Amino acid sequence: MIRVIVGLLSIVLLSLTFTIPAYGKEARLAPLKVLYVTSVGWFHDYERQAELVTLGISPYLNIRFDVIVGEPERLRETDFAAGYDVLVYNFCHASRNDLQLVENLARPVREQGIPLLAMHCTMHSFQNVEPWYEFLGLKTLRHEELRPFTLKRSQAHPVTAGLAFPWVLQKDELYINIAVDPASEALISAWGAETGRDHIQAWIHPVADTPVLGTTLGHSEETLADPQFVLLLARGLAYLTGRLGANGEIVPAAGCAGGCQPDVHLLTQNVRYPTEAERGCVLKALFASSDPWPAPEDLWPACRGAKEVSLDR
Repeated sequence: MIRVIVGLLSIVLLSLTFTIPAYGKEARLAPLKVLYVTSVGWFHDYERQAELVTLGISPYLNIRFDVIVGEPERLRETDFAAGYDVLVYNFCHASRNDLQLVENLARPVREQGIPLLAMHCTMHSFQNVEPWYEFLGLKTLRHEELRPFTLKRSQAHPVTAGLAFPWVLQKDELYINIAVDPASEALISAWGAETGRDHIQAWIHPVADTPVLGTTLGHSEETLADPQFVLLLARGLAYLTGRLGANGEIVPAAGCAGGCQPDVHLLTQNVRYPTEAERGCVLKALFASSDPWPAPEDLWPACRGAKEVSLDR
């Protein structure tokens, strides 16, 4: 009987020995499932931005991006984020006044526990819907002129641990803070030349115990192509999903041997971006409108097929 037991134990131990490598240091985590939500863009080239962001982050993480462009009905009325590990919002809906849309954009974070990376003009969206700022943890309605400025680390944190400061951006918009939620944790700030004080440019805000990582940076292609900004985004996504070590380095199991290849899928059917002439036509009509401005998308139909338009105001 003892020999039988010893034999069985040997078989079990051998089977464990063969299965250990699958869970050892060479094991790879499943691809991170990211839903990237953007818009066609009137003040930003969001088609180009989506390319820069997804291609920039991909070498650092084993990641799949699904992309939604526009589609307010889907975002307002459906469970659009089901099954994703993390969300990225990079859109600009400054003049859109839609509480139902705001509530449904916040619902995956608040109720489903899906973390969010919010970028740039996302913070200037829904300017007449106060719950949007409460959700993001920081209120801002305007920015300083497009120019170079210097970023500094607000405090030690794994997300910024691998970045070099002071960090000089070639060209971006410094967003002016109006109010900051006491629960928001500042990561990066910059001195405002117009206001003579510091303004938070990246932070983490808890929403029902789920983190939102916001950064107001990312207006220009120069910033989006900046290696440090790309690392900020990659480490931010890793942090939000438990793939960032305490030292600020992405855990090896979250990457790919030899680097990861882009895996990007456009979910929106028949996307059409405005031509430069159409964009100019829409903006001219927008600037001529009374306050509050209409949503640019509502002005687009009248500008379809527009020829060259002067933006003199």
